[in-house]
Amino acid sequence: MIMTKGNTFVRIIYILFLKVRLIKVIVAFLSMTGSVFVAATIFYSKKLQAHPQPLIAYICMCEAISSFNAMMQSVNLKTFAGYFKLDQLFSYTIAFNFSPYDLYDDESDYLNKY
Repeated sequence: MIMTKGNTFVRIIYILFLKVRLIKVIVAFLSMTGSVFVAATIFYSKKLQAHPQPLIAYICMCEAISSFNAMMQSVNLKTFAGYFKLDQLFSYTIAFNFSPYDLYDDESDYLNKY
């Protein structure tokens, strides 16, 4: 989307879109923290270990997971992974800093293949 100087309607819509996304993220974060708090309270309190409460705690954990997924959908996963550099974290921990260039003798072979 190209925003020109005279196209104020597009700018207003874009700003409203960003504000709605921010509100979604805030609500999802509050829902996550509230659900985890309720679940932790139920799991760590001896008085609340009666029959229906552990089920409520598991439902709260599922709610927290779904809130996290809704927040990631609103934030955009590529933006989230790029901000926290999750590709480098994966490279350092799982692949032992493996680089795709290591498969080839020089980088031009790799660039020509892909």
